[in-house]
Amino acid sequence: MVLKTSVAEMDKPVNVTVVGSAKIGDGELVHQAVPAEDRMQAFLWRHLLPAADLPVLVFNPSYQPPADRVRPPIRDEDRPKDAQRNLKKSSVDWYLKQIEGLYQQWFLTDDFANRQIAGIEARLIK
Repeated sequence: MVLKTSVAEMDKPVNVTVVGSAKIGDGELVHQAVPAEDRMQAFLWRHLLPAADLPVLVFNPSYQPPADRVRPPIRDEDRPKDAQRNLKKSSVDWYLKQIEGLYQQWFLTDDFANRQIAGIEARLIK
């Protein structure tokens, strides 16, 4: 959905209400849209969950985020010391590719991605 406004940019989002209407015969049908959040469960299933608000933010359309996110280095304290080594290199590579893809799509925070990567790398069979 595209919204147009005369506002150039704003610092904080505002909540909006979306109302749809349709003319059916001689009558008019009007409904308020229910905001929803797209949530992922277990890296596979997606659900639309009702949300309390529908925030919108006006931003500069010429802004382009960096092409790739760069994770900070993994801290030593995030590396498991007693992980069970039960993954072959091909499995580790597959898991790391999945984590990196989710990270690049902004589904994961830096800390969470680093903890997951450290845990997967620690399980590599040597």
